[in-house]
Amino acid sequence: MKQQHPHAKVIAHPECEAHVLKQADFIGSTTALLNYTIQNAADAFIVVTESGIIHQMQLASPAKVLFLPS
Repeated sequence: MKQQHPHAKVIAHPECEAHVLKQADFIGSTTALLNYTIQNAADAFIVVTESGIIHQMQLASPAKVLFLPS
């Protein structure tokens, strides 16, 4: 997914597998991930955590693009 969207920041929950965390630009709790997307100037994020947080992220930052790995 990073190859498809090289400009996107990779953010991950600390419970993700080690190989995912190694690629992450930011690692944090669900709340920390939400706050990071709000406060960071980037316009796109690859979000590696539970999909339930995506709705809150979209509401908080509607102009930002969020990608979920499948």
